[in-house]
Amino acid sequence: MIFGIEADKISVLKALSSSTSDDALDKFRLGEGGYVSANLSRQLSIHPGDVITLVHPTGQSSPMGLTPLVIRYRVLGIVDSALFASAVEAVYVRRIDAEKFPKPDK
Repeated sequence: MIFGIEADKISVLKALSSSTSDDALDKFRLGEGGYVSANLSRQLSIHPGDVITLVHPTGQSSPMGLTPLVIRYRVLGIVDSALFASAVEAVYVRRIDAEKFPKPDK
C-alpha cells in the first residue's frame, strides 16, 4: 500500500531506533525518498539507504496505450504506526508523489 503524507505530519509515524538518518526529514520534504513500514522491511529485507521501486501496472497513458508507472525511492527510514494498523505493508511518500499513482478501480 502506498500512503501519501505531508512532511509536517511524518511525526505520527514512529521511527524505529537508528533506522532513520539525521537528514531524512529534509530529504523527505524534497521528495528524495520515503519510509517503509517495519513489517514490509522485515518481509523484503529492506534497509535504510536501499532503493525500492513502486510500480502501477497501468499507470500512465502513452501513444502506445497504457504503460506501467515506475517510480524509485530511496528508503529514508523504517517506521511503525498504530494509526495505520491496517497498512502493515506500506510505503510512505509525500502526498504530492502518492497522487501520481492512479486510484484503484472499485
